[in-house]
Amino acid sequence: MRTEANRRKINRLYILGAGASYALTQGQTESLVAPLDIQFCQRIKDLQQRTRPKWVAAAARRVEKEYLHHVDFQITGLEELIRQQISDYEFIAAIHPRRTRGKRTKEEYLNDLNHLAAYLLSRARARDQSLLEKWLEKYLKGTEKRATRNRIITFNYDTLIDNVLLNWHSPQHVYFDNIWSSSTKSPTRLADRYPLLLKLHGSINWRCSEEEYAKLFNSAVTTDESKTTTYNTKDCHYIDKMWINNRVCTPEEQETPLIIPPLPQKPITSIAIFRYLWTYAYEYLYEARNIVIAGYSLPPEPPRVSRRLQLLREWSHEQVKQVFT
Repeated sequence: MRTEANRRKINRLYILGAGASYALTQGQTESLVAPLDIQFCQRIKDLQQRTRPKWVAAAARRVEKEYLHHVDFQITGLEELIRQQISDYEFIAAIHPRRTRGKRTKEEYLNDLNHLAAYLLSRARARDQSLLEKWLEKYLKGTEKRATRNRIITFNYDTLIDNVLLNWHSPQHVYFDNIWSSSTKSPTRLADRYPLLLKLHGSINWRCSEEEYAKLFNSAVTTDESKTTTYNTKDCHYIDKMWINNRVCTPEEQETPLIIPPLPQKPITSIAIFRYLWTYAYEYLYEARNIVIAGYSLPPEPPRVSRRLQLLREWSHEQVKQVFT
């Protein structure tokens, strides 16, 4: 974390969990509602009946067919599904390797899940879009002459909030200053490098190449020098090119959503962009005068397991005047 002189003073900091997106969308057709963790697998199972796009039903069938655990697929939460699938796959590969020969890898399984999650969340719509816009206009719009001192930290992948903010601000101002506006349009560097929206687990509209994404989980980090001057990327996977694309890509394409699935051990500190985002999250917490926590309940597991809980436990209380939940 940087020195106090280099940190942004925050007036109001919103911390949003999955319940926030669910609340923004609930009360309408199920396909328009952002699913909670426990609802993901049932929604994926329902996708098997879709006729278009064809890849969705095919990927949904693969994910259920290749599920290794004995608990019914549709009643399993997404985080539990991934944790158990990886554990079971690694156990079988160790004691009975022939059973995994010729079968798809756990990385290929996660690739299907990532794309299906992106597809489901891309369909989510706010129940009252005008109300969402009024809230964001009041607290996050700002102007060049009077920049807002409010910020949002979110653990969600969806773009319900992003789509409104991107009508007013550049992607570099909303997310981070080295994200490209498209796969061909390079970013304009900003003097003010304090993102409005910190998406700590990535976003369904962020893209990187499939090759770069695979490295995040499968290869050792060889970087021995930091590639940036504003934060430390030493011993990190550094993704050279990240861009915005609101179209949902398929598992067969050469690009993939840049999201970190709910793995047992999320590699957030070994990936440069996520180390950057989590560092800023700590800074915002340290400097915030008012904190609003919405749609998030603290998990029952020990702090060492939950990075989200660790984040909330570690910040200084000296600047905080009020906390709303």
